[in-house]
Amino acid sequence: RVPYGVHEIQEEAFADADFISVSLPDSIKKLGAGIFGNCKSLQKVKLPSELKELSPYLFAGCSSLKTVTMPVKIEKFSEGLFFSCSSLEEVPFRIGIETLPDYVFAECKSLTSIVFPESVNYIGAKAFSNCKNLTSIVLPSNIQTIKPDAFEGCENLHNIRISGDNKIFYL
Repeated sequence: RVPYGVHEIQEEAFADADFISVSLPDSIKKLGAGIFGNCKSLQKVKLPSELKELSPYLFAGCSSLKTVTMPVKIEKFSEGLFFSCSSLEEVPFRIGIETLPDYVFAECKSLTSIVFPESVNYIGAKAFSNCKNLTSIVLPSNIQTIKPDAFEGCENLHNIRISGDNKIFYL
């Protein structure tokens, strides 16, 4: 537990640590890049409720991560946010997320299906690359851009549903 009153945590502050669970206080307003990078034992994280932005590669390499309690007002995901979180079984979306940047969920091998919220309009390069067990995705009517390699290496992806209201992508 990080004590209340801390306002910022610098980049890579907890990288390679042997935590199982982390709860960050609501006083924190800024997190540096990769603060939990390669925390192989980390399974559960509670982020500050008032946090609005998540730094790049925040959880990269957290191979045991299963649960993240996200802030309610999160405005965007960052590049590589959950890169190589191979135990993550569910995408912790929040209402209002519009962009899924490059490598955001790359190599999350435990993801099996994803229903994108209506707010998502952009899926970046290699955003879900090498998610080997991903079999099904449901794309929203607002989706406008999907980079050609967004789902590269998702060899079991065989069910793609696109909203009938989408004006750009259709079957």
